[in-house]
Amino acid sequence: MVLRAADGAAGSLRFHCDRRSDKAAEILAHPACALAAYDAAAKVQIRVEGRATLHTDDPVAEAAWAQSRAMSRVCYGAEPAPGTVLPEGGAYSLPDEAAAPTLGRPHFAAVLVRAERLDFLYLDRRGHRRAAWRRAEPGWSGAWIAP
Repeated sequence: MVLRAADGAAGSLRFHCDRRSDKAAEILAHPACALAAYDAAAKVQIRVEGRATLHTDDPVAEAAWAQSRAMSRVCYGAEPAPGTVLPEGGAYSLPDEAAAPTLGRPHFAAVLVRAERLDFLYLDRRGHRRAAWRRAEPGWSGAWIAP
């Protein structure tokens, strides 16, 4: 999944997925999640733990769909559904971009991850640096921790 938006005040990250995918079913069954990102040039690794919610037919999903580009919307109109075994690599179809404004919408879902824990690791040959934060009322608390 590709990060589509981040809301610092809400502590949430937004991604998009096809509601027919295994990923969507897994989120509904087990909303606890962990996301990891690594920037090799900056030597920084970030891990976010939280709870994911799947939005399909609500204002969150509608706003996310409206902000999506036509070339992204086309993917949600693909047949067959994601994860379907194919007889060969190209044995699936994508709709024409002109049809995409509405065609893929029934399969589109926005995923919001509400961050509950952040782990930051900076890699340095002279000594790594690591910090972690946890969300608790009234906000975040954190500390340096051993790498």
